[in-house]
Amino acid sequence: MSYNLINFKVNGDNKGQLVALEAMRNIPFPIKRVYYVYDTTESAVRGHHAHYDLEQVVFCASGSCDFILDDGNTRETIHLSSPSQGLHIKGFMWREFTNFSDDCVVMVLASEYYDEGDYIRDYDAFKKIIRNKKVVTSVPFIDFKRCYKDIKFELDTAYEKVMSHGHYICGAELEKFEKDFALACGANYCIGVSNGLEAISLTMEAWGINKPDMEVICATNSFVATALGVSRAGATPVLVEPDKRTYNISPEAIEKAITPKTRAIALTHLYGQAADMDAINSIAKKHNLKVFEDSAQAHLS
Repeated sequence: MSYNLINFKVNGDNKGQLVALEAMRNIPFPIKRVYYVYDTTESAVRGHHAHYDLEQVVFCASGSCDFILDDGNTRETIHLSSPSQGLHIKGFMWREFTNFSDDCVVMVLASEYYDEGDYIRDYDAFKKIIRNKKVVTSVPFIDFKRCYKDIKFELDTAYEKVMSHGHYICGAELEKFEKDFALACGANYCIGVSNGLEAISLTMEAWGINKPDMEVICATNSFVATALGVSRAGATPVLVEPDKRTYNISPEAIEKAITPKTRAIALTHLYGQAADMDAINSIAKKHNLKVFEDSAQAHLS
């Protein structure tokens, strides 16, 4: 079942007890919503729903109650009776809670704001969804939502900080990134610009490769910004085919494309792996060419 019990650290002495709850520490998600349920009759049954994505941590701040969880196959009852123990429930879990003590106060911490669209309120519909989930009919090509969810708290915290101080350009965050990324790459410097196209065109301009009779060799299967960065600077991109084994630019194809007009190689590391830099640098040295490495899709590879 998609749940677990969290034992919170209790700090206290003879004057009383204290439990601190911290997002992304002892609460495994950013806390967007908090609510509590109290003054509920013992025989009442609350809940009667599941969620698609929402995560919750539930605990009894006072008294006790029973949580009944159902994953579509089995049902399990968890008794909550301590303010130092939380029940972490993820999505696609039908939940009901009942058997409330007279002094019961149920606290709920939620990972998202209220969204009626995230609720599944009909049990038969829930069972159907669970059955359909087991049959994989398609695999998303790229699931950006899933990538975002993995580091959601860190990203949200970072951009909320920037939005709060209002330094959108050349602020402290950029300076820190430049230092950290240069260190990670083993480079002396890192200069942040608005996008990869700017990085390529500015580098070509700095190298003086900015006239139509100056050619720069690029990969055919890179994103269009690689070639656009060259043409934006005023030079002419020359496209060559990749190596069929790695889908990175082929050193053999590079050498065949070199002419007296060739001034540089603007290669792109693709799919998380580096191109054959030993061979490419050897070719560049032989023909006195500049080498620009586009690592937008293969940082630190």
